[in-house]
Amino acid sequence: MRTTLIILAIIAVILAAITAGCAKDSTQILNEPAKECERVKGTWEMFSNGCVDSCYKARSASPVICTQALTYGCDCGPGRCWNDSSCVPN
Repeated sequence: MRTTLIILAIIAVILAAITAGCAKDSTQILNEPAKECERVKGTWEMFSNGCVDSCYKARSASPVICTQALTYGCDCGPGRCWNDSSCVPN
């Protein structure tokens, strides 16, 4: 019985360590676009739709339907748009 409890405790500690590591990695991944946005003098902010300041929307000849959800993205400013990794000329 005692051996079983020790094994379960070890498994719980390993799972907790794995979960904590995954959470840290996903946070770093989510912060990378924000850091790049700030590096190229954009503003990371919340938009009222999923298109944010996307180059796809800015360059599309036909209307683009955007999701209606609060979405963080980079506002690149006038004459520039976000191409999912950096601000580029429109």
